[in-house]
Amino acid sequence: MASSGRYERADFLARSISEPDKQAKAFARLAEAHQKAGDPARARQALATALHIGPWQQALNALSSVAPDALATIGGLLADQNPGKVPPGQLDNPCLP
Repeated sequence: MASSGRYERADFLARSISEPDKQAKAFARLAEAHQKAGDPARARQALATALHIGPWQQALNALSSVAPDALATIGGLLADQNPGKVPPGQLDNPCLP
């Protein structure tokens, strides 16, 4: 729905979802749609909502398009907390397996 430009309706529908996993996924998709439409402020707002609702994994794709620097920072923090567990070069593109 958000990709068709009906953002207010998509936001309303996302807020009406009672399951946190599905609601987070809906807000993550809304964030991506806002980013593609050239509205980074609304994209960040929807992304923040998705991350708040959780689980945070639901928002990784949106995070990579809305705030790629944040994703790289998270990857670096995880690597610092788990030395030797992240293969060399893995953080060059944290979205790839």
